[in-house]
Amino acid sequence: VSPEQAARELREGVGRGTLTFTAAADVEMVIELYRRGFIRAFETYRAIRNGKGKVFYSNLGWGREDVPTLVEALTYAEQYCDENAMGSGQLELCMLLGNQFDHEDKTKLCGAVDGSNKFRIVDE
Repeated sequence: VSPEQAARELREGVGRGTLTFTAAADVEMVIELYRRGFIRAFETYRAIRNGKGKVFYSNLGWGREDVPTLVEALTYAEQYCDENAMGSGQLELCMLLGNQFDHEDKTKLCGAVDGSNKFRIVDE
């Protein structure tokens, strides 16, 4: 889930009263922590994985209904992750195998990072 989507869902939950914090202002702190954590997860992946650059999202049961959420998250990561902080080469996102994506879905997912120096979707 992209930080933008997480922020929308958190603010909506607080607004509807289905989500509460000790102080209402805490929602903004949580949103910022999520945003920083989302970016840092990609930027430090290689360092945490001893230089390995494959992120496995295979066999998670994702399908067509998940594509808009994934495209938004990939687009956000592409826009906000610092290429220099990520290390050399693209992170390979292994997300096509074992999920329920058809050709159109795969095209949308790959299109989110098309031309990226940071990410590449692979069929593994």
